[in-house]
Amino acid sequence: MFIIALLVESLGEIKDNEDIVISKLKKKHFLEKMSPQIVANVEEKLKLQWSPTQISGWLKRHGKEHVSDETIYNHIWKDKRQVGQLYKELRHQGKKYNKERKGTSGRGSISGRIDIKQRPSIVEKRLV
Repeated sequence: MFIIALLVESLGEIKDNEDIVISKLKKKHFLEKMSPQIVANVEEKLKLQWSPTQISGWLKRHGKEHVSDETIYNHIWKDKRQVGQLYKELRHQGKKYNKERKGTSGRGSISGRIDIKQRPSIVEKRLV
């Protein structure tokens, strides 16, 4: 009988601890912030090629439930990990554009430059 009383008491403590953990998670915003209403609004605006920053601002301005643009991006990447297609609605499909390493960004190179080996011989005679 005594053992059963201890078990029941410890189960009550576990339940109390569970409630504490959940409340701490809510405070730290670890639980999902995207309600079905927000998800519907976000996906609708993404299909119109809006950026997450624009969507976040629109939600805030129209007095709807508000989430940050980073939360919207996290929702998009979570959807992509689950083989979703939301990331394709972003303007750059989540890719960085004009990466320097591809040489297509136009940074770090001078167009129409002449190699130093091809310079005129008169330059060699110049006094420095």
